[in-house]
Amino acid sequence: MAILNIKDAKTYELASESGRRQEETLTQAVERVVALGRNASSRPILDSRSPDEIIGYDELGIPR
Repeated sequence: MAILNIKDAKTYELASESGRRQEETLTQAVERVVALGRNASSRPILDSRSPDEIIGYDELGIPR
């Protein structure tokens, strides 16, 4: 069994708060976030343009 050790206090608090809100343990909350990340990364890319290309910035960085 691996041990989860969150060293950053802010990250630990966010994970703990998420667990409390969902009535889960800290481990379950982290597992849920990992599952969400895996799900999101497995989705197909429907538009391969960069965010700048989608918004339409010109060479000066101004939206067209």
